[in-house]
Amino acid sequence: MTRAFGMPEEHYAQMTAASAGRPGWHPFAALLDGEIVGTGTMHAGDDAAQFFAGAMLPHARKRGGQTALLAARALRARDLGCRVLVAETGAEAPGTRNSSLHNMLRIGFQVAYERRNWVWRSSPVA
Repeated sequence: MTRAFGMPEEHYAQMTAASAGRPGWHPFAALLDGEIVGTGTMHAGDDAAQFFAGAMLPHARKRGGQTALLAARALRARDLGCRVLVAETGAEAPGTRNSSLHNMLRIGFQVAYERRNWVWRSSPVA
């Protein structure tokens, strides 16, 4: 996920790996020619599952990998008895297209609401 979003791996790899193997946490990966090119994580508890950390490397996009990761998590959630699935992605600004949003809508997710994303800055903005 960190490489797909251009995030520094040294800061996030340990945090991401820490969830693997913990109760309720379910990591998924998409492979292309033996390389991990996509990830998706799910946390399930009671009757709900939260999908997050879905990402595909640029060279592996537009091949159905993200849809396969969404479907795999949905099937696992069903097997765990979850009745509510939750996922989030960015809203589309006018004139833009969010492929993640369309992948989610295509497999049956519905938009429940939009919220503002806040950006934390360590110093005041001038």
